[in-house]
Amino acid sequence: MKDIIKKAIESNNKHSIGYDTFIELALYHFEKGYYQTAKDKIGKRGDFYTSSKINPVFAHVLAEFFIHVHEFHGLPLAICEIGGGDGSFALDVIDIFEQNDKNFSYHIIEKSHFHAGKIKNRDLSGKIHIHSSFSSFNRAESHFKGIVFSNEWLDAQPVKVYEQRNNSLKEVRIAVDDESDFFEVMHPVQKKMSVYMENTLGHLSEGQRTELPVYMEDCAEVISSILESGVILTIDYGYTTDERSHPARREGSLRGYRNHQLIKNILEAPGSMDITHHVQWDLWKEICESFGIHTVSLMKQREFLLETGILGKLIQHDDNNPFSYVNKRNRAIRSLIMGEGISSAFDICVQVKNFSKEIILNYKKNPADR
Repeated sequence: MKDIIKKAIESNNKHSIGYDTFIELALYHFEKGYYQTAKDKIGKRGDFYTSSKINPVFAHVLAEFFIHVHEFHGLPLAICEIGGGDGSFALDVIDIFEQNDKNFSYHIIEKSHFHAGKIKNRDLSGKIHIHSSFSSFNRAESHFKGIVFSNEWLDAQPVKVYEQRNNSLKEVRIAVDDESDFFEVMHPVQKKMSVYMENTLGHLSEGQRTELPVYMEDCAEVISSILESGVILTIDYGYTTDERSHPARREGSLRGYRNHQLIKNILEAPGSMDITHHVQWDLWKEICESFGIHTVSLMKQREFLLETGILGKLIQHDDNNPFSYVNKRNRAIRSLIMGEGISSAFDICVQVKNFSKEIILNYKKNPADR
């Protein structure tokens, strides 16, 4: 992977590349990128956890929300999941669909050959339709109506990095030395870019750096292109424009994860770690609006799960075995809604396209209305 990135740097007339190019190669190179390597990424044997890996109850609650949208808002029970990992979330959702005797279709857009193979190995009955790209999905489902779902998709997209230094804005770029080690260099930016950055993300204080999510317009456009009408449910960690100015974010949010350890220097071993950043929600919502995607709500994952009835999944019992099914399930529910755990870090953004905004999240509170 280092040789591939080194070649990209040496072929650039600036003898450096932006962080966005570095991340694109490190994560998505068709042979050596992190997501193409044949190793587990998620879970105990991987590099990070997602909420769906804690316990199937997470997928079960979302599956019931999908059914609610289908039953009470007339939307086909058709799911398009962007980036399906090993397919465990999809199969847990499908279990609930089948228990409720629902007709459904479930699609996963997954460009990682390794992950696509894991999904096929788990989905022995062929219930999941796997697509290698957005364009191939669009060819198969040209008038898709349903729900577009993603969990930690946006945070893994390439970003540019900028820093305010000596009272002027600089782009932080990547160069390589004679020992093939990567290091940062500062490049001045044009006045036009400085004005754009300030208008878009606000003023940076001296020494502050931030990420410019150059991917957002393309991601919003592609979601709009594959969805004729329906709901978009996006789960990720992020912050608003006001929250970005917090002192804790002075150095930006770009980081890596390997073996469940935080890696601050993502340049040290590209291709061996996940690389993430915090999603800038205000900008995401604004860009989505320009593509006809309207925001219904943005809330903490914990709040969403409470609104959609996760407490009703707790099981009363007198089982003293801490490793029993009911104890593990109840413990998972508590971890998803209490303290400063995973659900306090993640947000859920609910959006619609050509569809009513009247999606009632707290439908579990009024069972008589169901």
